Formats: sequence, structure tokens, C-alpha cells
Amino acid sequence: MLRRVYQVAFALFPIFAEAALSVSPPQLHANHQGVAQTDVRSGASVTTRWSARLAPWHPDEAHAVIRSDDALRSREGLVSPRFFSLRPGDHQTLRVRLPADGYWRLVVEQLSAEDSLLDAASGLGLMFRFSMPIFRSQLEPRHHQLTPLLKLGCELIENHNDLAVRLDAVTGSVSKTTLLPGDRAWYCSDDVLLKKTLGTGQAL
Repeated sequence: MLRRVYQVAFALFPIFAEAALSVSPPQLHANHQGVAQTDVRSGASVTTRWSARLAPWHPDEAHAVIRSDDALRSREGLVSPRFFSLRPGDHQTLRVRLPADGYWRLVVEQLSAEDSLLDAASGLGLMFRFSMPIFRSQLEPRHHQLTPLLKLGCELIENHNDLAVRLDAVTGSVSKTTLLPGDRAWYCSDDVLLKKTLGTGQAL
């Protein structure tokens, strides 16, 4: 199914973050009861304190910064434990029970600036926050191979499936690699930077 859309090409700026925790697995799948779990291990040289909570994972906002007020306070009890401390090398298993609908992320964040980790290069105290996607089905994300673009420009990719989709591109770049049901992303040729262009959209 193809849709003709007007498109704007843009530059993609990847975001890199240093990890103070090792997380296994970093991508979570809920079982048939809506329960998922992951193990976090401290990579710090000092004791650190952390909190864990659920935050909504909305279409069109999958890669947005998760703010503290995004959490649903009435659902904090769905993550166990909510608060924990880690000594150097310690690990903690986090267990999550998802609400009946919607897509969610597990957000793990350092609690206090007093525990901030000193960056040797800059001398700055660093606070850390991690956001891990939780998929509702073991079938997610489904992989979808994008058709290479035949001309300079961008295409709007829309996910009309009931499952989350992972986009695979042989050439070009995408604004998001994972699309939730109803989500969309821009797929641009390698030569596109900041110019307007007209192209054809792909619906999954």
C-alpha cells in the first residue's frame, strides 16, 4: 500500500550515552501474563542509589527524552523494586508487570546528585538515566526490509500493523528504527541534509 506525501528532508543527529549500569537483557519482552524482568549490574566504583518506574511509550515519541512527569504515579507499584542501591559490582533483578494496554518503557534513573559519578576527563559529576523498551509480544519487533530509495529525497514510513516493527535499511537512514503500531518515521537517502523534497510514502 503506497501513499503520496509531501516530505521534508532533515539531518539525523545520533545521541550517545555512557552507561553506568550493564543491563541484561536491554530489550524486554512481556510473557503471556504481562510480566518482564531484567538484571542490572553496577559498573561504578562507588555505591549508587536508583529508582525504577514505567513511562508511556507513545507513537511518534519513541525516542523522545523521558521526563519525570511522564510517569503514571498510580502505576508505580507495577515495578519491583521501585528503589534500590548498588555497591560496586552488585546486581539487582527488576520485575515489571505491564498495564493491560499500551506500550511502555522501563526507566531506571540515579536518585541523588550526591551519588553522581565523577567523569575523569571533565571532572564533572554525572547523573544517569536509562530507558528500556518493553514489547508486548515475543514476535516483536518484526523486521521489515526497506526498499532502497531510487532518487534523492525522503519517504514517510507508516506502521499499520498490530505489532511493533524494526526497520532495516541497506542504504540511506531512518529517523527511528522501531515503529510502534500507528507510528511513522522518515526514510532518507544518504545525500539528503536540510532541503525540501517530494516523494512517495511506504505503508507497512
